Amino acid sequence: EVVDKVKAFDAGGADYVTKPFQFGEVLARIENQLRLQRLQRDLEHRNADLLRMNEELREAQQREDRILHTLSDVLPGTMLDGKYLLGEKLGSGGFGTVYRAVQTNLQRPVAVKILQRLAGRAHKEDLDRFRGEGISACRVNHPNALVVIDSGVSSAGIAYLVMELLEGRTLAEEMVVDGPMSVARVAEVVLPVCDVLALAHAIGIVHRDIKPENIFLHRFAGAEVVKVLDFGLAKLLDASVGMTLPGAVVGTPLYMAPERLIGNPHDTTADIYAVGVMVYEMLTGRLPWDGDQWDMASLATVRQNQDPIPLRELDSRFPVEVERVVMAAIDRNPDARPAADQFARGIMESRNH
Repeated sequence: EVVDKVKAFDAGGADYVTKPFQFGEVLARIENQLRLQRLQRDLEHRNADLLRMNEELREAQQREDRILHTLSDVLPGTMLDGKYLLGEKLGSGGFGTVYRAVQTNLQRPVAVKILQRLAGRAHKEDLDRFRGEGISACRVNHPNALVVIDSGVSSAGIAYLVMELLEGRTLAEEMVVDGPMSVARVAEVVLPVCDVLALAHAIGIVHRDIKPENIFLHRFAGAEVVKVLDFGLAKLLDASVGMTLPGAVVGTPLYMAPERLIGNPHDTTADIYAVGVMVYEMLTGRLPWDGDQWDMASLATVRQNQDPIPLRELDSRFPVEVERVVMAAIDRNPDARPAADQFARGIMESRNH
């Protein structure tokens, strides 16, 4: 036994006390400290490897984005697969770039979407899968769902979808121009969206990227027709490129349900959550949470731990029923969210009050 003399001070002066201890105990503590240091070093090495891999991925994505940007600028005026003459670029999004085009054999105006995810990253088996599943995965037979006419992969390996050509603007564009909307206007836009979702969910299809940019306000024969864009495309692309992009998340984080943000399994209720966030934004012009830093990590933390701000706390003039149904849709618990038809009924009831 070793005796350690420890100097102790008290009010009366300095005294010496002795504290016996076991050598084995000291050795165990030293070994524990060494083990912790080794674990810390291993963690630091793994973090460094992860940072390096993330940087390499970021650089690769930047190179790919530059290539695809250049490609999108040179494609107008070219013939795709000998069938579609590409015209002006109409816009770009997370999935790809859309062009005005002409189906030459019928002289029919169409829209062609070049799919960025598949054009830039897919392996041969992914393109083969897309050839077989493109139309069936992206088509929902409903007048308020965008019609997909054709799909294919060009000889150069470019995956594309051919769709009906729409004229008008997206809901996102209307929100920027007009600001917060009345409950009546929200109902005009959202009820058709819910009708499409109800049909799709009934046959087991989840959109996974409901957001204002994917709701198009099409002008046809002097009337407005609400169209849901990219239906089934998120699931198709996720399945097609998932093996080449481990951990990738398809969709727009601002409108993602908490379970999706942390990579947990999800179902049709994730679409309802996105609709709820979108409707909240349509009504108020803001998101349901305080803050302005919306990276994936902060979003996941907020969505998991904070309840959204009640609608009537922002403005007591909102009908009680619309607050009830919207707040239920963005509940953190998927089981508490209404189905698409229930959400639609709640909006209709609030509109009638």
